[in-house]
Formats: sequence, C-alpha cells, structure tokens
Amino acid sequence: MEADRIAPDVIDAFFTGGASVLVEDEAEVKRRAENVEPVDTLKFLKMLKIGMGEGAVRQKMESAGFSHEAIDLFFSEVIESQHS
Repeated sequence: MEADRIAPDVIDAFFTGGASVLVEDEAEVKRRAENVEPVDTLKFLKMLKIGMGEGAVRQKMESAGFSHEAIDLFFSEVIESQHS
C-alpha cells in the first residue's frame, strides 16, 4: 500500500477497521497532486542503456516505490522513443 502512495493514516484505518470507505475531498486531492515531486527516471534509462534486462529494471523501479502503472508507462515511453 505504501508503494501505491496510500497515506499512512489510511493504511492504519484499513487494518484497524477504522474505515470502510474513504471519500476524499477534491481540494485535498488537488493539493497533494500539486506537491508531487518530479520523478527522476534517468538512472533507470542508464540501466537499460548498459544492457540490464527489462525485468531487472522493472524490479528496481518497484523496489524504489513506483506503481505498476508508472512502470508500464515508463517502458511504453522508452519503447516509443526507440521507434521514433
């Protein structure tokens, strides 16, 4: 859940039974989206350039906290840039 960037208080509430449904305020979602740091994928591009396999790079990205959706997007952009 932390890898998917779910707030710690939401995780605690889930496991303690304190919340069954969480409805977020739209302003709160927007505020958090504006405070997201840019993601540095340069090191993962370098890993691919030196010949590391896609599976190994995916695993490194996952252990760094990237969601599966973000990893898939990264690889789709890498593949697209190689064919351009």
